Amino acid sequence: MGKPAKVPVVRNAVEAAEAGSQYPSVISLVDVYAPKLTRHKNRLLRPFDDVIQNSHPRAVSDKDVAAILEFAATAPDPLLVHCLAGQSRSTAVALGIMVARGSSPEHAYDALVSVHPTERPFTPNLLVVARFDLALGSGGTLFEAVFSRLTE
Repeated sequence: MGKPAKVPVVRNAVEAAEAGSQYPSVISLVDVYAPKLTRHKNRLLRPFDDVIQNSHPRAVSDKDVAAILEFAATAPDPLLVHCLAGQSRSTAVALGIMVARGSSPEHAYDALVSVHPTERPFTPNLLVVARFDLALGSGGTLFEAVFSRLTE
């Protein structure tokens, strides 16, 4: 599958607000603490709720995923991805970005877990993972890799 993709940095909203200026690219999945990041030169804001019901009005959409993939395709590394807690939405988005950049789903998962802060859970949002799987045409391999590891 080629050279593994660089691992995006996953943080929570407080950490992102404090350190966001140190990263050349930022993806914000919540608008909490946004004032500190609004002046960032290369930031994408795509807020959606941490829900797994596709019918929820603020669930991740196909447009969110498309915008994230488009931004990440040219975003300089290291790429910072943050949500409120830094454990569900941001980890799912980072997984999708790594797969889009050429990593296998298994490598992406293992690489992200290895650098994830140990003081908080690594629980990728399965709806977000499924949306990335669909957008990437992965045939369910991303979802299966994540789901199988979460249920081990």
